[in-house]
Amino acid sequence: MLDFISFVWSVDPSVLELGSFFTLHWSVLVVGLGLFLAFELFYRTLSKENFPKKRSELLFGAGLLISLIGAKVFATIFKGSSLENLKEIDFSLSGGILFLIAFCVFITKKSPRTHLLYLLDTAVFSLILFLAFQQASLFLEPGNWGKQTEGKFGVVFTNEAESILAGVFDKIDTVQVKATNELADVGQVPVVIDIDFIDELSDQQEAENFINKDFKNSIIFYEVFNQHVQVDTVKPLEFSVNKIENQKLQADVKAIGILRHPTMLYKALFLLVVFSALIYYRNKLPKGMAAGLGILLLLSGLTILNYLFANKFTWDVVSENSLSLILFIASAFYLIKLPELSISKSS
Repeated sequence: MLDFISFVWSVDPSVLELGSFFTLHWSVLVVGLGLFLAFELFYRTLSKENFPKKRSELLFGAGLLISLIGAKVFATIFKGSSLENLKEIDFSLSGGILFLIAFCVFITKKSPRTHLLYLLDTAVFSLILFLAFQQASLFLEPGNWGKQTEGKFGVVFTNEAESILAGVFDKIDTVQVKATNELADVGQVPVVIDIDFIDELSDQQEAENFINKDFKNSIIFYEVFNQHVQVDTVKPLEFSVNKIENQKLQADVKAIGILRHPTMLYKALFLLVVFSALIYYRNKLPKGMAAGLGILLLLSGLTILNYLFANKFTWDVVSENSLSLILFIASAFYLIKLPELSISKSS
């Protein structure tokens, strides 16, 4: 069994498939749950200020739409994303926050009875809660892994590689990477690649030749696979081919799983801690301070986690980081000037 602090992640990202027409992913369910909880928090918080539910629904929906537009527009300007391809999931968090703040200011200008600082607090609470679920949803999707660990803690991400290998070879039905009873080593852990062959392949020698040649070469040269699971390129593969109960051929290939940081889970846990702390202290803080602190912690924390644990943290997104820095400084300035804003608002 793997150490309790390391495990193989090979969960199918789809929870429901209806042919080639519709696929429901676990990540969509998690994001949906995050949206629901964020709205419930938004509505229940504003209801204390006698906001009707319909107005809360309108504000939440409009704020969400405005934030998404801002995030996409800023991603296009600063990150080179395509504005035309809306299916391209590349958004600027800083841009979304800026548009959300502008929306809150606009609403309070149109409706003087709405307290700007209270609305900002509520919007930031909901944003952080939603982002925690959004980051957790990214963990469930292939391709979102961190850099290799330098200890015995980590995750072996294999779901994307398994589907690719199963699709490349017509002799393979399914591929799954499983844990073994051996303990993890520094940065890696022994695993077994479980291969189920198609019914038409019944020759055991042919299956063994396939594993020794085609399959081994694929593991070595397919980057999407060998950055998670590797085999010795010099020594012969250690494997066994057997017939299971229905006379179908199955192979178990010994390999090494590369332990990587679950960066998205780090981010989700960090955001939940920030959210819990702000909720706990919100009644002890002046109105508006939670919003400023939330944005400060949100931007700085995610940037630090990206720098420490992300698989590819490059400064080719320096413009996005510069925008985050500007927003960070603006939030700090906002906190300094908050007492003056509170006095002017109350007067």
